[in-house]
Amino acid sequence: MSRPPLYLLDTNVVSELGKPRPDPLVLAWIESAPAGSLAISWNTVFELQFGVEMARLAKSPRAEAYERALVDLLADTRFRILCPTPQAARMRARMHAAPDLWALVAGPASPKRSPRGEDIAIAATAISAGAVVATRNVRDFVAIARLFDLPGVLDPASGEWAVGHAPGGSDSLPVAARTARRRSRLGKGDPRAAGCFRPGAGQAWRRPDGIPRFSVGA
Repeated sequence: MSRPPLYLLDTNVVSELGKPRPDPLVLAWIESAPAGSLAISWNTVFELQFGVEMARLAKSPRAEAYERALVDLLADTRFRILCPTPQAARMRARMHAAPDLWALVAGPASPKRSPRGEDIAIAATAISAGAVVATRNVRDFVAIARLFDLPGVLDPASGEWAVGHAPGGSDSLPVAARTARRRSRLGKGDPRAAGCFRPGAGQAWRRPDGIPRFSVGA
């Protein structure tokens, strides 16, 4: 049996765990993931702690709840924390120097917005670790993948691959997550909601002609 890929969770996926009403499809995907297949970048820890500190600055009553949720996340053994490496640092520098990606790093932070550039940091970590990025914001990572070799980009709610494809051509979602997704689309009154569903694996993403891409060792 082939080893499952490593999925690096974007901050917008991790944050679902702390919401009062989290997306059931994202939760089903996380809960059904094979052991050892989920990881979180240190950049996500930074973003979540930044959110805590900005909530405190704004005197939000939710600040302590955010802090507790982060502590619980760091204690959750389902997730590996990927720390900085020289390879990731070099890749991040190359991404920051790419003019086509400057829109992802420009702009100040605010109480309602995290610092810019963390998507680039997560992408650099994913490349150095050989991990697929699991994100609700596929657009920014597709822009990065036009220039750099991201192993894959997956939306865990829809199961759709924006970059790459499921290993072996199989559906990327475990059975429980596929069932939850199907039921959410069909509705409780649809008799098909009780059946099985296997969507297509999608098409592999291909580099547009003439656009250079770079690897960690370049």
